[in-house]
Amino acid sequence: MSKLDMLVNDESVRNSEFPVTRDRIYMAHAGVCPLPKVTADAMTEFIEHGSRAELLADLALDADGIEKACRAMAKITTSPPPLVQQPPAAK
Repeated sequence: MSKLDMLVNDESVRNSEFPVTRDRIYMAHAGVCPLPKVTADAMTEFIEHGSRAELLADLALDADGIEKACRAMAKITTSPPPLVQQPPAAK
């Protein structure tokens, strides 16, 4: 069963992922809406630790990780590797 099927068919899963559904009717739409718990947890973790350079490095979102990803993608496409300029070292 897919995650979507579980959310639609299992109220306990829905209440876990969308805590607002425990005591309110939740009508999902593309506008402003309550966040799923998994999204809120990920945002909280990044907000608490996102300013640390090591977190960005762990997620390969620092300059070296982005350059490595670009070079890997260039190997599987016909595009030449992009020029990546390293930012100046933080003081």
